[in-house]
Amino acid sequence: MKRDEWEKRQRTGAVQNLAETGAPSVRYFDMKVALLIVFVVAFVVVNAWSAMLFKFAADYSGKKALWYYVLGNLIAALGPLALTLALKRSNPNIIYAVCYGASFAAIQIAASRLFHQPLSTFQWAGIASVGLGICLLQFGQK
Repeated sequence: MKRDEWEKRQRTGAVQNLAETGAPSVRYFDMKVALLIVFVVAFVVVNAWSAMLFKFAADYSGKKALWYYVLGNLIAALGPLALTLALKRSNPNIIYAVCYGASFAAIQIAASRLFHQPLSTFQWAGIASVGLGICLLQFGQK
């Protein structure tokens, strides 16, 4: 039984006891959503962090560059794990859009702030467009 159907039956009095229905509790849905958010945020943070480390590796030479490169790859290895765990919990179309779109925006903003390279108005509009696209995908799902 879907959550909406269960809630409707509960409001109308058709369901008296949760154990009778076998429906998952509301707490289960809250935990599922919380974990999904954690995995998506982890993917975005890991991707942005590793991208910044790769930029540092490109700016330096010798052992320092190698260490930034190795650290960036070790951190980046957590990205597919977070993405896989997020994909287990929701629609792949939405997860891919949110993860990669938010990662793109986070990398642009982090690089702008960290490397002191201002974004133009058109670049900010592009980041806003990505955010709007993610929102439209999320609200447009059935």
